[in-house]
Amino acid sequence: FQHRLDAMIEELVQIQKANGNGYIGGVPGSKELWNYIAEGQIEAIRRKWVPWYNQHKMFAGLRDAYLLGNNETARDLLVRYGDWCEILTSGLSDDQMQRMLDTEYGGMNEVLAEIYAITGQQKYLELAKRFNHIAIFDPLENHQDRLTGLHANTQIPKIVGMERIASLTNDKTLHTGAAFF
Repeated sequence: FQHRLDAMIEELVQIQKANGNGYIGGVPGSKELWNYIAEGQIEAIRRKWVPWYNQHKMFAGLRDAYLLGNNETARDLLVRYGDWCEILTSGLSDDQMQRMLDTEYGGMNEVLAEIYAITGQQKYLELAKRFNHIAIFDPLENHQDRLTGLHANTQIPKIVGMERIASLTNDKTLHTGAAFF
């Protein structure tokens, strides 16, 4: 297993190098998509099949390859991938971020919080918080159940991230929301 994992990580190194910007992903037409997003054209996110959800899977795989597979190269890939995400979203307003989060995004807040835990760099924690879906979190933090009719598989990863950020920062409000969930 270790040999296979290491071989896959080496292939991802080549992909990240070829992209030249830290990106590693499998979203068809991704260069165009992410350029639109960086420009603030948030509606472009709906033209592809849940692109942030797909990115989350790559982030989580790299995290696991590092933490569970002891692959240091996976850590480097993960951090550069986090940098790509930060640069991509840095020009978006809070409103644009929140509108984008209306489309399923997996546990992006959780994996970005993990990059913070791994590196200690505050910028990843701040980026993780930008992926907190306020429309879901605020009611939970106020002990209001507004989840009826929402897809559970979409909400659960958000809450896992909510609690991960709470545990890393001792944020009692986020913890309250996650516990109420």
